[in-house]
Amino acid sequence: MEEDVDDVYDDDGMGSFRRALLRVCAELKRDKIVNSMTDWSNKAGIKSEATIRNFIKGRSRSLSIETYADLARVAKRPISALLGESAPETERERLILEGFRNAPEKGKAAIEAQALREIDDQSKQ
Repeated sequence: MEEDVDDVYDDDGMGSFRRALLRVCAELKRDKIVNSMTDWSNKAGIKSEATIRNFIKGRSRSLSIETYADLARVAKRPISALLGESAPETERERLILEGFRNAPEKGKAAIEAQALREIDDQSKQ
C-alpha cells in the first residue's frame, strides 16, 4: 500500500488529511522507523491494515481518534502532525500563540500587522 502524496482521493474534501498521513509515513520511512504504511499500521497495533488503506484510497472518509493516537505513538509525534497541522515548536512560540488567541480583536490586528511586516522584510532580504 504505497501511495503518491500528490495522487490521493480528495472528492470528499479529506485529501489534505490523507496527504498529511502519507507525508509522515514517508518521513518515518526515511528515518528507518517503519518500512511502509503497512509496517506502521502493524507497529501501531491496528487490527487491519485495510483501515488505513481504505482511508487513503477514499473508501472511508475518516480514521478514528484511537487509530490516530496509535499511529502517533509509533511516530512519536502529536496527532496534530498526522493531520497536517503544525504545533508550536518552542515554549516561546506557544506563548505567542496563546497571547494572540487571548488578545482582544484590536490586539490581534496589531499582532497580525507586525507579523506581515516581518514577513515582508524577510522576503526583501
